[in-house]
Amino acid sequence: MKITRAYPIGFCKGVNLAVQKVYEVIEMYPHLPIYCIGQIVHNDIVNQDFVKKGVKILTVNKEEAIDSISQGVVIFSAHGTNPLLIQKAKEKNLIVIDTTCFYVKKEMQVILKYIKEQYDIIYIGKKNHPEAQAICSLSSHIHLIENLQDAKQLHLENKKIFLTNQTTISILDLKEIFEYFKKIYPSIIFGDELCSSTRLRQEAILSLNKNVDGIIIVGDKHSNNCTNLYLLAQKKEIPSIMISNEKELDMHWLKNKQHIVLFSGASTPLSLVQAVENTILEWQKEG
Repeated sequence: MKITRAYPIGFCKGVNLAVQKVYEVIEMYPHLPIYCIGQIVHNDIVNQDFVKKGVKILTVNKEEAIDSISQGVVIFSAHGTNPLLIQKAKEKNLIVIDTTCFYVKKEMQVILKYIKEQYDIIYIGKKNHPEAQAICSLSSHIHLIENLQDAKQLHLENKKIFLTNQTTISILDLKEIFEYFKKIYPSIIFGDELCSSTRLRQEAILSLNKNVDGIIIVGDKHSNNCTNLYLLAQKKEIPSIMISNEKELDMHWLKNKQHIVLFSGASTPLSLVQAVENTILEWQKEG
């Protein structure tokens, strides 16, 4: 059996910076309580390691979380946060660490620019995803849609419209929505804020040929970019599985496979991919 790694693999740059920042904070403030407002990244194994090192991850309402903290360090996740919450934490004299991904920061800046110019914003994203929540907190002129059905129910009087999207959305989901809005609002301005790591991983799946008869996506089931990779793999009609770690690997699924390609989400540590690959190699030796 041939095993190939798809690239990029492991953490994306934004996640890597966020994770490293948390470890730096742990070393810098050994005597202060450290709180993460929500999961820093969508990977339980990564977050569990933070907890083992004393970090408290607060998954309640973000505003309630800030209200409950009287002292210490507050770390905001890579997905982005309502700027008013960050300001509130600073006003409480908490030590604030903002790990927002630079792609999300860029997107926020672009959206605020268009809002200042009196545009309405159509934002394609997942309603309960922290990135979408952070973006929508910027203005009441941001209209969140998840799919084409939502798009068809949206009616805007304003002819000045800017359309953009969550950085980890599926490129296939974007295409049909873009085409629909172009017909409805001919003067609409399109932004494409898909991060390069997300795009490259998705394009790698879409470019697979018939020589591949198995896809393994290593990543957390709560990760939006991992889920989108899995859905794209299914559309390719190549046998595919998504696992969090090597312990979830089903050896029966591997039988008779000739060429397997390993993918990972942007919040998956490279060590987990390596562990999955090693497990497959050991299984081959034993077989």
